[in-house]
Amino acid sequence: MPPIRNPYLNRSMIRSVGEFYGRSRETRRILARIGAPTPQSVSIVGERRMGKSSLLWHLAQPEVHGAAFDEPERCLFVVLDFQGHQHLDQSACCSLLARRVGELAGDRLDKVIPADGGLDELLDVAAALDAAGMRLVCLFDEFETVTRNTEIGPEFYGALRSLANANAVAFVTASRRPLQDLCHNQEISESPFFNIFTEVVVGPMADEEIHELITLPSAAAGVPLVDHEELIRSLGGNLPFFVQIAASAMVECLADGREPTPKRLEAAFLEEATSHFRYFVDAFDDDERALLRALARGERVSGEVADHLEAQGFLGRHDGVLIPFSTAFLRFSEQETEGPAAGTQKPAEPKVADIGRRRTLKRVGAGVIVGALASLALKLGWSTEPKHGLQVTTLSP
Repeated sequence: MPPIRNPYLNRSMIRSVGEFYGRSRETRRILARIGAPTPQSVSIVGERRMGKSSLLWHLAQPEVHGAAFDEPERCLFVVLDFQGHQHLDQSACCSLLARRVGELAGDRLDKVIPADGGLDELLDVAAALDAAGMRLVCLFDEFETVTRNTEIGPEFYGALRSLANANAVAFVTASRRPLQDLCHNQEISESPFFNIFTEVVVGPMADEEIHELITLPSAAAGVPLVDHEELIRSLGGNLPFFVQIAASAMVECLADGREPTPKRLEAAFLEEATSHFRYFVDAFDDDERALLRALARGERVSGEVADHLEAQGFLGRHDGVLIPFSTAFLRFSEQETEGPAAGTQKPAEPKVADIGRRRTLKRVGAGVIVGALASLALKLGWSTEPKHGLQVTTLSP
């Protein structure tokens, strides 16, 4: 008997249209905007391991985007991952993009010989594209690498905005946080460039999409998992990355001829999932950890913190009640966030109802401090205009 091929082993970017599952709503929204008569730019925002890179690659494929455009042959999709270009300055970044556009355009674009490299080169290439009647879609992965780069100044973002306004150009960026939250200084975060984006959040998948992810690849591989879907969903929830880990563990269990008991499958699942669980729990703030502990005690949760974790996919709903997305994740987070070691006095656990109020008080307190400082500046005769006198910076969660 030939060995069973496990279709759930790919942990990197999905580079096959046939292996890309779900995200149909997000794909439709993005294509509708970049395919509009006047192209619109889109910011894809999602947590680590939500499939942002795979979605960018998927959008660039002709069989996917062709139906969204009247003349798809006049569309040029450029995918650029900035994670591998962390040390480029502004000029090198512009030249890289210009060269990539020129390479993909090939004979469709007259050769551009700019007087200078860098920004001028990029502007010349964009003008040549426009003259050829072509539409440019730039898909930028890990764009926070650019916004955090101190070697790239405000004029770069101004030039990109001008490109989008004066030419048939759209930008699609992928990042873990909203773009303006990731800028290395306030001047850049206030750039009009960021006003041209519509935000599309990539979070948990819809139930029917998770059903397809579990049933279709496994059936094609000759090891159908439809009868084990409930157990797989109990570990992976609606987060595709963890569903793939759980499905992979199930395929290996069946291939070895072992009984796929919940305990056995969870142990195999945690061998790979534990390091990722730890990353997310470490990234949670105190309020989020307190909420997870409340869930472990059997309490019902609601409010701002719960809504945020639900939007990210770490909480789901069962009969209208919020529960952790994974039974294994609940047990793991309970162990990781249980607090001080035995023998030390543990601080009183905040009630779930108090968590939202505490966050509100933090914001109010920050406002009071800023107001007090501004009043003090006026009494002392200091200017509060930027670059002239008192400057106040606030940090918030």
